[in-house]
Amino acid sequence: RQMCIRDRWLGSLVESSNGGYLTVGFTGDGPAGDDDGFIMRTDQNGEKLWTVTSGMGALDHFISVIEDGTTDNYYIVGRSEGHGPKNAEGLFGKIDGSGNILWLRAYGGDGDEAFRKIIPGSNGDFYLCGYSSSSFGAGDFDNFVLRVDSIGNIIWSKTFGGVDDDKTRSMAMDSNGDLIAIGYVRSFGAGQKDISVTKLDTASGSIVWSYAYGHPKTDKAQELLTDANGNIVVAGESRMDFGSGLEYNVALLHLDGLGNVNWSKLYTDAYDTKSWSITNGINGGYVLGSQGNIVGAVNDSTTESSIIKVDSIGTLEWAVTLGGSGKEMKPEIIPTSDNTYLMGISSSTFSNDTMRDQYLVKMDTLGVSGCNSIAKTFGTIDTSFVKTTLSWTTGTGGTSVATNWMSINNSDFVNDTLCENIVATSINQKDMQTDGWSIYPNPSNGVFQLNGISKQNTVYVYDQLGLSLIHISEPTRQAEIS
Repeated sequence: RQMCIRDRWLGSLVESSNGGYLTVGFTGDGPAGDDDGFIMRTDQNGEKLWTVTSGMGALDHFISVIEDGTTDNYYIVGRSEGHGPKNAEGLFGKIDGSGNILWLRAYGGDGDEAFRKIIPGSNGDFYLCGYSSSSFGAGDFDNFVLRVDSIGNIIWSKTFGGVDDDKTRSMAMDSNGDLIAIGYVRSFGAGQKDISVTKLDTASGSIVWSYAYGHPKTDKAQELLTDANGNIVVAGESRMDFGSGLEYNVALLHLDGLGNVNWSKLYTDAYDTKSWSITNGINGGYVLGSQGNIVGAVNDSTTESSIIKVDSIGTLEWAVTLGGSGKEMKPEIIPTSDNTYLMGISSSTFSNDTMRDQYLVKMDTLGVSGCNSIAKTFGTIDTSFVKTTLSWTTGTGGTSVATNWMSINNSDFVNDTLCENIVATSINQKDMQTDGWSIYPNPSNGVFQLNGISKQNTVYVYDQLGLSLIHISEPTRQAEIS
């Protein structure tokens, strides 16, 4: 099932414990300013229930959202212009399940700030991360991490950086209860920019260890996962050429709890592509959302988004490209409670103009959504990254102020159903020499599970015209019928 909401630029999405989904981002056609933050709630089928746009009269973006887990309330972070002596401040706020802003605070100093991610602490507190160019930092832009209480008061704030731009893109809590912040470093490392991974103590924000991972060209981290064994999985991009002539490829690093590299891989396409998001696979492994620029496209006029499934050691299992002939950018993906994946994309394919829409796609565990998708092939390269110990200049600072925004409920945004009805397919079960086999579900949406088939059997599937659809010489547990 696929839905398109006009006119929205997607920042983040979350499944609600009360059913359905909540998305945040910004709109370029809002009533309060140049860009207004937006919040939207849908039911479990992606049908819009309500929307809220909010702003201060300048540029306002909502970037990330989480649920508080108990009362159908949500916390958001982002950035806004017009509060301080310079351009932008980081935002942190709380909304209820109807989109009403309960409170909102702006954070920063005499420079520019933005928050990219929020994660909950263990005592009702929260951790915010992003970047800052204020004078309490070391360089142009520095990593900026804060611990705040349940109403946004600062418990501690930390900047760490060098003389150039160094930015945190995301963070997570590890199995020991420490923070892992990832992004890129330009001040130190092996190349123009390197992936940065920093472990911080949650009690004080002190740095436990910090490393850069890179090549002679640019490498960036975008998103991460942590697991119960203390491992850290980092997704991003690498601009190493490897003779292909490409500008960048999807990068995936698997680190232990001390920052040592367990394995690292690049996933290559026929054109430039990079990772934007990562989540745990429903059946194990990892699922990445990537975006790539079509060769020959003018000003990114054709950018496609793909979902990539790999196993626990990075071996590619399958990949699907979603969308159409326009721009499909910044894919965010989450696993859902009904064992499917929900991907949100900023898209211009289904618009009447060049503005991006919020494009929501629901798919099964093999990436099957029903329409506007094609199978994709990525190459895999085992690679090594130069690891460098980082010695940051650290600082503290920043203040927060309460702020009031104009909110407009039930904004008039079009909800298009792109794939309302998905045609089910079925297989005729003819008698066989061997008993004890079955196909389930039948009919299905194109994914069947074959039970009771041994390695001695060969399975052929044909359509009604006798055309071969699939041939399995050593049957697997699942097969997709196109």
